[in-house]
Amino acid sequence: KGVEGGVTDKTSLIIAAIGAVLDRQDDGELEGDGRPSLAAVGKEAGFKVTKTQFDAAWPQYVDSLGADDEDQDD
Repeated sequence: KGVEGGVTDKTSLIIAAIGAVLDRQDDGELEGDGRPSLAAVGKEAGFKVTKTQFDAAWPQYVDSLGADDEDQDD
């Protein structure tokens, strides 16, 4: 993992942070639509996450659920 892959690495970290926040199911970290707040994702990821970064990572997170998360209810 180097700086040269910055955008992809950041997106991967954001996706992992989204998963961690959602796993906790802490209402204080979730928006009304059930998605994690930017602040919670940023805190988990260890850097400030912009709405643009979140909006880019969210569909990839959702796709990753369908790919390999067997215990999710459909």
